[in-house]
Amino acid sequence: MKTILDFLNNRVGSVAMMTGLLLPLILVGAGGAVDYANMTRVKANTQRTLDAAVLIGAGAYRDSDDPDVSKEAVERFLDNSMSQTLGGRYTYDVRMSKTTDPEGFKSSATVEVTPKVWFMPDSVTTTLIASEAVVSRNDMDLMLYLLVDATGSMQPLIDSVKDAALNIEAEARNALTENGIEVDRLFVKVAFFRDLRVEESRSAWIESPLFDVSETTGLAAFQAFMANEIAVDGADTPESSPASIAHALTSELGGGLDPKNTLQAIIMWTDAPGLPMDDGDIVDDITVALYKSEGALDKSMQGTFHEGEINEGYTEDSFIGSTEPASQYGCCSTLSILEREWRQGGEVELDFRVLATIAPLAEEPWATMQGWPNVVAREYTTPTASGVIDDIVSAMTKQFDPMRISR
Repeated sequence: MKTILDFLNNRVGSVAMMTGLLLPLILVGAGGAVDYANMTRVKANTQRTLDAAVLIGAGAYRDSDDPDVSKEAVERFLDNSMSQTLGGRYTYDVRMSKTTDPEGFKSSATVEVTPKVWFMPDSVTTTLIASEAVVSRNDMDLMLYLLVDATGSMQPLIDSVKDAALNIEAEARNALTENGIEVDRLFVKVAFFRDLRVEESRSAWIESPLFDVSETTGLAAFQAFMANEIAVDGADTPESSPASIAHALTSELGGGLDPKNTLQAIIMWTDAPGLPMDDGDIVDDITVALYKSEGALDKSMQGTFHEGEINEGYTEDSFIGSTEPASQYGCCSTLSILEREWRQGGEVELDFRVLATIAPLAEEPWATMQGWPNVVAREYTTPTASGVIDDIVSAMTKQFDPMRISR
């Protein structure tokens, strides 16, 4: 009897025994975690592949007007892409149709996918993924409003923008198309800004006409305008960048552009903080409209610059008489009014415009504006000519879903 009790009380080797008993459960648990991670990865990859496929199909349907050809294009893309990246079984159903708008073409597809797993049953891992895309023959026009800090430190930026102007239509269009965004006509306007309050050696605001760079003559005119611009001054900071954004937002599009059929991208480059619109400790900034109507006509309105003096009576408030901007003096007398205009105003609906601020993001107002809707921000570094195009395309692709870009 004692021998039996000694045996039962002996704990030698108990850990090994318990490990042996629990090992299958441990392996199943670990395998289940691996299966779940693989299943999640496959689903995400399948969704991205399907999104790209239906966009290809809708575009092919629009261009060919042949649903069978378009369906084959989607199926071919799915076969090539999913067989290489999926790691599992799949079946799909592709359909082409026209929308209630006779110029709209829809491509939709569903994929039933079963990821390759080790422990989970197919009934658990099999899932249905769907996507659709709608494109229109009447693609939207794109208006680029380029705002360039033209103070002395920004000469390398201006050189890059000049170089980008040489092939801006082809390079921007190709890059956008590669990212699923197709536009009809491409328009560009560029403005160079400095400090609207104090610049005296030359205009603090130089704005181009609106160029249709889709046309050869428009592209040549844009290139000619860019060839003449140089940077001067700029020892002081901040600059009138917020006022420039306000002007770009609220001024008329021009060029016969229909706001309801236009995408607008405002791209602003500066290496300085923005001049406050409503700071009581300094002479706050003025609007572009006020500068154009008053400052350019009478330099005495801006004070005696060569003596370093500024006429403190020359502010928006002295003309407007309140915190609300009068239309003839433009927008905006405060940053809060600019935010309200960005959210609720503008020539183009908020859903169809984007602002890119390439600036020192820790400075104001850039730190605040990063929280506004449809604002894309990048820390300022001087871009190359291709970098200028990249900034444009990045702003567009981060904001606009290519599968929902048509109205």
